Order: sequence, then structure tokens, then C-alpha cells
Amino acid sequence: MVGVQAEGEKDKVIQYPENHDENTKEVKNQTNGKNEPKNGTSVEKEDPKSSNSIPFPSASDPTVEVENEDENLQQYGRGHRPRKQKGAYRDINEGLTAAIAHCEVEGEDKKPPLEATDDVDKGFSKSLPDFALVGSIGPDPRTLDEVLRGPDAKHWQEALEYEISQLEKLETWEVIDLPHGHTAIPFSEVLKVKRGPDGEVQSYRVRIVAGGHRQVEGVNYTETFSAAANMPTVRVVLANTAHQDWEIEHVDVKSAYLNALLKETIYMKPPRGVLKPGQEGKVLRLKKGLYGLKPAGRGWYLKMSRVFLKELGFERSAIDHSVFYR
Repeated sequence: MVGVQAEGEKDKVIQYPENHDENTKEVKNQTNGKNEPKNGTSVEKEDPKSSNSIPFPSASDPTVEVENEDENLQQYGRGHRPRKQKGAYRDINEGLTAAIAHCEVEGEDKKPPLEATDDVDKGFSKSLPDFALVGSIGPDPRTLDEVLRGPDAKHWQEALEYEISQLEKLETWEVIDLPHGHTAIPFSEVLKVKRGPDGEVQSYRVRIVAGGHRQVEGVNYTETFSAAANMPTVRVVLANTAHQDWEIEHVDVKSAYLNALLKETIYMKPPRGVLKPGQEGKVLRLKKGLYGLKPAGRGWYLKMSRVFLKELGFERSAIDHSVFYR
């Protein structure tokens, strides 16, 4: 087949650069694996590090082992601390000694950890951090069954009876049969040991908390919004108080949530000691905002707002709904 050139292509002149022939020879030599030096001079290999091109990744250098490692790390393993002396954790739990960070300094002898003295008061006078641990001796118990089998069972039983009597006095619930198609949410007891500044036990407290995590939106609750004070608002109030030379009063409402009535219908399983003989199998229909319920905070806020606005003549701030003034 003979190619026919179009008109205009015949007059075209193909121009090659001056070094075209040399470049063509070099490319051929590289493709054939032959790189012959010119004029008998040797050709040096180009250093990839000095070139502008990006070299291909190569195998990583072998890691260099550290010869001078700490003897403790070799003995106990990296990330582990030396084992404490026998009885050290017991002394920390009893408040006799404070937890000490072991710091080692080169060229100095290791000092033994502090030992518990027989005279506790003498030990406290020597180490002030030990005295700070007195108020946190032992963790709070987790379950009511645990404390009722312990040495302080009498005090915990009295605390449980007091909590139930206060809830019944406020008419927090009523005992009824569980309606068909409804589910009763669980409850839990929160136990707290209140101690004094010297670590002595002041009181035992049991709080009945509803299992609000088992509530279903649209079934036994709808809205949960409740306004709370913002820190900028608190700072503005305190600054204005200092400027105007006012007096600040603080009021703590005990069992605040129990002062508001519930609009939702919520059933809860009865705690121990609530049901009387002949009431076995019944449940509690909650009438007040028991702690743990999702709408409990909103109910208390609506109750408090109604008292401030209608009974005490306050006005609510349009910027922060937790601020009332008059």
C-alpha cells in the first residue's frame, strides 16, 4: 500500500535538533545494555541521592540494637515497674502510707519505701499526704446484699427503711397490679458512706434510683429538656453582685425531683421492704419524678418556674431561661 500525501504536507519540512543523531545513538546504546565511554573516559554512576528524581523504595536498614539498657527493664521487662514490698498495698488501703512514685537517680543509693509505723498519729505527723488519704479509706459498697451480710448490716437496714419511709411520705408511688401489655422498669440502690474530715463514719445513705435506661421514647416519656445555669451567666451575676455590693444567698432543696408530679405513666418494680403482706406480685405506679427517670429533671424545672413566675412575681430572662429576676 502506497500512502498518498495530502496537499500542503508535501511542502512541510521536518526539522531535527542539532544533537538528534547523538541522542538517538545514546538511546539505542541504553536499550541494548551498552554504555560505551567516549574518548576513553570512564563513566561514573549517578548517585540517586543527588539526583532530582525520586528513587524506588529500598529495603529498610536493619534496626540497631541498644546495648546499654536499664537493668530493671531487662529484669522485669519493658514497661513494668519493680514489685512492691509485701504488705505495701494493704498499708495504702488502710491509709497508713501514701502512694510513692519510685524515682531513681544515677549515682545515688536506692532508698527503701516508707514503712507503716505502729503509732498512726506519729506517722501522719511525719507525712502530710498520708493524712489526706484518711477520708477515702475503702471504696463504697456496690450492692445492698453485700452490706446486709457485713458487720454494718444494722446501719444499712436503718438507712434503707428511712429512704423508703421518706418516699412514701412524699407519695412518690402507689402499689397496683401491672396492666396487661405494660412493662415495669427496674430500679437500683445507690449506697454511700459519708465520712468526716478525720475519716470517721458520719452516716449511711441508701438512695432508690429508677432504671430510666429502660424507658422507651413515645411510650413512657416524651420531652426531657431542662434549662440549667451556664457558667457565663454565673460569672455575670457574681460580678454584678460584687459591683452593687449585694448579698448572696444559697438554698439547697432536698430531694428536689420528688416535688414535681409526673405526667407520664411509668411502672417500676418494687424495692425490698415496700410491699406489705398480701401485695405480692404488684408493681409501683410512679407519681413523682424519682431520680433516674428521664423526664424527672424537666418536671422539677417546670415546677420551680411556676412558683417563681406565678407565686413569687419573678420574670424569666429571655437569654438564659435558668435566670429569674424582679
